[in-house]
Amino acid sequence: MLKFGTERSEFWTFGFIILSLTITAYACTWGNYDDCSSWPGCDRSCGGGSRCRVCESCFWKIDKTFCENCNTFCFNGGSFVNGACTCTSWRSGVCCEQCKHVTIANCLPGRQECGGSPDGIRCTQCENGYTSGGYGKGCIDINECSSYPCRNGATCTNLLNQFSCRCTPGYTGPTCASDINECASNPCRNGATCNDLVNQFTCRCAPGYTGPTCASDVNECASSPCRNGATCTDLVNHFTCSCAPGYTGPTCASDIPECASNPCRNGATCTDLVNQFTCRCAPGYTGPTCTTDINECASNPCKNGAACNNLVNGFSCSCSLGYAGVTCATDINECADILNGGCDDMCINTIGSFKCACTGNSTLETDGFSCFGKFTP
Repeated sequence: MLKFGTERSEFWTFGFIILSLTITAYACTWGNYDDCSSWPGCDRSCGGGSRCRVCESCFWKIDKTFCENCNTFCFNGGSFVNGACTCTSWRSGVCCEQCKHVTIANCLPGRQECGGSPDGIRCTQCENGYTSGGYGKGCIDINECSSYPCRNGATCTNLLNQFSCRCTPGYTGPTCASDINECASNPCRNGATCNDLVNQFTCRCAPGYTGPTCASDVNECASSPCRNGATCTDLVNHFTCSCAPGYTGPTCASDIPECASNPCRNGATCTDLVNQFTCRCAPGYTGPTCTTDINECASNPCKNGAACNNLVNGFSCSCSLGYAGVTCATDINECADILNGGCDDMCINTIGSFKCACTGNSTLETDGFSCFGKFTP
């Protein structure tokens, strides 16, 4: 670069330069810093840095440092404001490059991660009953009813980590898979198999039979022959059923017969239920299995001090002296025999005995039967 004048003639040099600029329009521009070094690298890779370079004036030969901002951008949706990055609530760091653990409802501690497009935060492992909704959507309650666990038209209510079923009439059980057994009255005839339905039944006839009380199931698993939540496995020309607990039989339509072990005693009638039974006791017995004899003497049916003897479905009374009847309620009239109790005159019945008396002026003898002075016509 040219240098005009010397230190001893600065003023004249200045005037000469002005004159030269005016007349010749020399390339060196007044006041500009034209001779600059290259911009160095930014002191930050992101989040707002700075860089400076030194420039020399071609006229004055004076150095001056010039600086500028650089890399004024932020990662993951952050905004560069007032010389710094303003991050989203789930990001931190100079450039919003770090994932900050924030509280996500129903998310296990330490199970958050950032990412996605646009950037967000998600839970990688939610508490039981919840699942991750993805970035920015937190933990979502799992709808246990989405798999339609309630059977036979029941209404499913989603709960936390579980569900409940409100059964339609005729069904019962946790998933309403068990219906009231209308087959208990054996409506199907001629060896047909009864399949219980809601408030009705169908019959599967033996070969050669048909009609309204008999229905043929010839479609293997396609007709859903396995009942009560059983799993049907289709085989060649037949099928097998893997029954749910408590059921048995070719189509799992039969409850396991708890009555097979004859739990009901003393001639009682056993009624089989699902995983249980009830006993209808014969007269005179009571209790869950009819093992307890009803004590007919408990009501004190025997009267007048009689002893009660408990029997099966009845009792007997051992009457005290002078009483008779089923409950010893009848006083025996000892004067009723044809001998008038052996009295010579008048017989008076007493409890358990009798006594003789004489009429008129006669008196009772010491034997207790004869009357002294009795007039005999």
